[in-house]
Amino acid sequence: LAAGRAFDPATQGLIYFDDKEDGLERRLIIVSAGNVDPARLAVDHLDRSDTEPVHDPAQAWNALTVGAFTERVSIDDQAWNAWEPVAAAGDLSPWSTTSVTFERQWPLKPDVVFEGGNVVRNPKSEVDIGCADLCLLSTHYKPSAKPFVISDGTSAATAQAARMAAIISAQYPTLWPESVRGLIVHSAEWTRAMQAHLKGAAGKRERELLVRRYGFGVPKLSRALRSANDALTLIAQSTIRPFAAGEKDPHKRQMGEIQFFDLPWPKDVLQGLGEQPVRLRVTLSYFIEPNPGDSAAI
Repeated sequence: LAAGRAFDPATQGLIYFDDKEDGLERRLIIVSAGNVDPARLAVDHLDRSDTEPVHDPAQAWNALTVGAFTERVSIDDQAWNAWEPVAAAGDLSPWSTTSVTFERQWPLKPDVVFEGGNVVRNPKSEVDIGCADLCLLSTHYKPSAKPFVISDGTSAATAQAARMAAIISAQYPTLWPESVRGLIVHSAEWTRAMQAHLKGAAGKRERELLVRRYGFGVPKLSRALRSANDALTLIAQSTIRPFAAGEKDPHKRQMGEIQFFDLPWPKDVLQGLGEQPVRLRVTLSYFIEPNPGDSAAI
């Protein structure tokens, strides 16, 4: 559905909703990573989350999968006086699942993380939930019963991601769904707590596992909507077929198209930077067409 296709059980093939390239038939699907079972929440929450895989269908390539982190570590309610927050500020929420246990050919999930609240522990290292100071406040689904309710976990985080996507789409209505997803991911950054784990990682494989825990970080709306913090953002929407069938053997792939983009900076300004280090961040966002015969591509 994200790619504008549907599986036809009768023909065992794909139905093309629309062959146009304007993105009208494609859509952005935002999915929560899923929560750790409340009965399995533990003080060693990072180890617990690393062994709890994201829930189906959060493993889907085309979905924007949202996990949870937390900045909520302050407890003012005297009823929880003897309790402490489990997760440190800026680290993964104890609720969030990950793709650390996935095989390497599967996608890195979650893609991003939003605030999902925290849980508490007592001096006996017993974990409990429901501390309002560490949860998010939302409207109740029955306002006649009560106006507000506390919320937490990856569902609460996903609601924030959907809000961000809606705001981006409203301000830039010509953006493709892939571009909206790309801007959300592109605007994400790791917190200091996440970066501290990265500094202690030994080798590329350990760093990859951290991405499978934190995704690409915490998105920021101001960075997604405009070039913030002296960072210039170039958005390029186009179609490309990087591979083509081989001339001699159509079952073998060969290189197809390639595209070049000019940086929207004056050439003399770029040359004038001299030896000054420059960081270029590239985010590629596209929807793959599913292959009904390959479970890894659905």
